[in-house]
Amino acid sequence: LFGTVPASMFTLFHIMTLEQWPFVARAATDAEIGGYPWLWIFFVAFVCFTNFTLLNLVTGVAVESVMTIAHEGYRNEDLVRAHDMLRERTMQVLTELFKDADTNDSGSLNRGQ
Repeated sequence: LFGTVPASMFTLFHIMTLEQWPFVARAATDAEIGGYPWLWIFFVAFVCFTNFTLLNLVTGVAVESVMTIAHEGYRNEDLVRAHDMLRERTMQVLTELFKDADTNDSGSLNRGQ
């Protein structure tokens, strides 16, 4: 399980993903087969640290993605609102121009006006 550096890394990866970590921990802490009983402290600390770290990392990435999407939505809403205000102002100006051009107050324009 821990004979070489690559084997140790693979074993720690298994522990980090919670794949059979109790088996590995029991084998490493069993004094009858050459283990070290005090290693349980390392295994518990390693499992807690790596899982909390991974959980927080995944949660952080998800929250950041949602915040980015929400921020883009707010910017798009601001652009739509600004466009609507510009369109409304343009319609007001055009209405005033046509009212000024309609000299006989008929509500329509002809070529003579």
